[in-house]
Amino acid sequence: MNKNGKTGILFLLLLVVISAAAAAYLYLEWDKSKKQVVTLQAQVTDLEAKKQEIDKKYKDTLAQVEDLNNKVKDAEARVASLTEDVDTANKSKEEALLEVSKSKEEMDKLLTAKQNLEKDLASAKKELETVKSKIKLEEQTKKGTAVQNDSKSDVQLDKIVLSPVSNQSAPTEAKGRVLVVNKEYDFAVVNLGQGDNIKIGDKLQVIRDGQVIGSLQIEEIRPTMSVAKFDNADIKEKIKEGDSIAF
Repeated sequence: MNKNGKTGILFLLLLVVISAAAAAYLYLEWDKSKKQVVTLQAQVTDLEAKKQEIDKKYKDTLAQVEDLNNKVKDAEARVASLTEDVDTANKSKEEALLEVSKSKEEMDKLLTAKQNLEKDLASAKKELETVKSKIKLEEQTKKGTAVQNDSKSDVQLDKIVLSPVSNQSAPTEAKGRVLVVNKEYDFAVVNLGQGDNIKIGDKLQVIRDGQVIGSLQIEEIRPTMSVAKFDNADIKEKIKEGDSIAF
């Protein structure tokens, strides 16, 4: 075999080796690519499954969001209604407070009027008792003026020896007598009148058993008798009809 033949065989062998190497490389690359494709297909399948799951969750979330939006709208409607109710309640409360204030003012006025009426009633009852006592005494005076004057003269003639009590100066002579005692309205009626030289505001000493037990003050003078108030609470408890009077 000549040199050129050997060269050709070597070249062919080289081509065969290169072709074999290239084929092996291509096979390896194809196998590698095939494996990558399988792997990628598996990843795609997994991703599609995850996408479907995410799509489902997304739809569920949208439904929840819509439901929450509806609840928010309902809540806003309730808040608006409650706000209106609160405004109405506040208005009603203010009106009620105003009515209470008016009622309280009216009650205060009625209470004041009641107190004034009670005072007027007490004054009228006192005046009634005074008038009734005066009428009674005037009737007694008309029936027995002479007897009453004799009785008063007898009292004036009786000399009374007095001993001092509670630092009060004792009179030397009795001038009259207590005819009526009204403790409920704090007054007494004595048988001393205009003819006995007494004035409104004069103090009369009340005498019993020769001792001064207290005093009265003239409030009103009539022809034959006078109305006097108790000078203190002590005499109110002690005084009796028939006690002697001096001034």
